[in-house]
Amino acid sequence: MREILFVDDDSFILNGLRSLLRKQRETWEMSFVTSGSAALETLALRPRDIVVSDMRMPGMDGAELLYRVRELYPRTARIILSGQAGHDDLIRARPVAQQILCKPCERSVLCEAIDRLFKVQALLADERIHTLVGKLERLPLFPKSYLELSQAMAHPLPTMAEIVRVVERQPALSVMVLSIANAGYFGRAQAAVSIETAVKLLGVELLRALALSTDLFSQINEPLLESRTFMSLPQRSLLKAQLARSFVRDAALTEEAFEAALLMDIGYIVLGQSDPAGYLTLLNEAEKGQQPIQELERERFGFTHAEVSGYLLGVWGLPAPVVEVVVGHHLPELLGLAHNPVAAAIHTADVLVDALWSARSDPTAGIDACILNRPEVRARLPEWQIKAQAAASGLGWTGNL
Repeated sequence: MREILFVDDDSFILNGLRSLLRKQRETWEMSFVTSGSAALETLALRPRDIVVSDMRMPGMDGAELLYRVRELYPRTARIILSGQAGHDDLIRARPVAQQILCKPCERSVLCEAIDRLFKVQALLADERIHTLVGKLERLPLFPKSYLELSQAMAHPLPTMAEIVRVVERQPALSVMVLSIANAGYFGRAQAAVSIETAVKLLGVELLRALALSTDLFSQINEPLLESRTFMSLPQRSLLKAQLARSFVRDAALTEEAFEAALLMDIGYIVLGQSDPAGYLTLLNEAEKGQQPIQELERERFGFTHAEVSGYLLGVWGLPAPVVEVVVGHHLPELLGLAHNPVAAAIHTADVLVDALWSARSDPTAGIDACILNRPEVRARLPEWQIKAQAAASGLGWTGNL
């Protein structure tokens, strides 16, 4: 049975939560305490799967509590539930809260957020991944994102398209914006997979504050600057996203394909941050053509960047379909994604772009058989190759499809 700890200094609120969630008693074991100190005492007796805390509490507030939870119990997922938090509180809570929900919160929104965390924990049950991501403070953002955003906003009449383009070029900022927009903090019951929708929801000032805070406290580890793979990651991620969006015929799935492709390799950053020197050695070995990166990662860590990416996106509240295709983007058949059009699009875009970037002679050799054997993929693959070649040529790559 899954265990959840709720923390709020208002006993009336806690009683309301008990009543609101009474139907969940058969599947959730819930505890309720009225202070941060009481929460830490409870966790010391037995760690819980999830902590849901109010933000503004006397003494130890929610941000401080979740900071301590992150340090002491990194496998415990963390949610802020608050109806009074302003922008400053949101900036403080973002590094330690994996989801932020507004209060009062509809039962369906709260249950969906908690269930999503449970599903991700079950999907990626490796404790090493939980610990690695749980200890993560912020994703390193690639340089100048805040300056680019400020310049776009400084125009007399800045366009939404300009602002969205800045965000799309920064995978870590994209995750931050999407996670907040999808967390229910603004009272949305339906997930938003479009960066444009998320940016409109947040507003430009909050967006710039998020970019600034991320830039100031997120630094790329110096050894990783030597890696060609790592330094090309923003460019390759954006190209994969653009291609994946164009590969999907169903207009309702194009933004999902774009977001999944843009963010599917963000696990590189997490693994690099956890062990810069060791990961640089791994990347250098892969660049010499000895083994694919994901195979070397599994040998070294027991998991790959795809699983880390999926787990991180899941605990930050991105929709389950995005998480699933991200986790399976190297081996889609393992998660039953052989007939998923988004999985086919991002898998193929991933293989083609990396083949162009590496100048491999036979790019289609890396496409999984379960995707390659689909008639619609085979029919459109020549068109996709032409699109990839044209896009890569515009970047000055010398690979030849």
